[in-house]
Amino acid sequence: MTPEHLHLLLNHLPVAGCAFAALTLLLGLLSRSVPVCRAGMTLALAATLVMPLVMKTGEKADTALSASNGAMALDRSAARWLHEHEERAENLAVAFLVILAAAAAALALSWLRPAWSLRLGGAILLLCLVGLVGGAWIAEAGGKIRHPELRTETRRPHAN
Repeated sequence: MTPEHLHLLLNHLPVAGCAFAALTLLLGLLSRSVPVCRAGMTLALAATLVMPLVMKTGEKADTALSASNGAMALDRSAARWLHEHEERAENLAVAFLVILAAAAAALALSWLRPAWSLRLGGAILLLCLVGLVGGAWIAEAGGKIRHPELRTETRRPHAN
């Protein structure tokens, strides 16, 4: 499997994982269920644990795409979107690491102080929503690398 394929396989996990964690946490908060909140915190932790691997495979994919001059070569617009995707990912990697650390701490604290579980679940829910929005922003640029139809600067105006 190439670095590009591995990156495409893994890069959905933090974003989708934050969405599933957020839904689970919301259900836990609405039902006032400590076990469901703990499950949501566990999902947030699992989703963000993969982020370092996503970043590493992204760097390898970037190297492979940048060095390519054959069928996988990027046009100028795609190369700009690759750079933008990389910049966004680097800027938001810290947010995912904060979610990881906060979810781990919240999960541990929920066992030590069960009365805090719902408040901790609410905090992790907010962080997961930040991760979800941030991940969508990163993915928006990533999709434009290989999909010129998504690039607004290359869309042709509608013919009247």
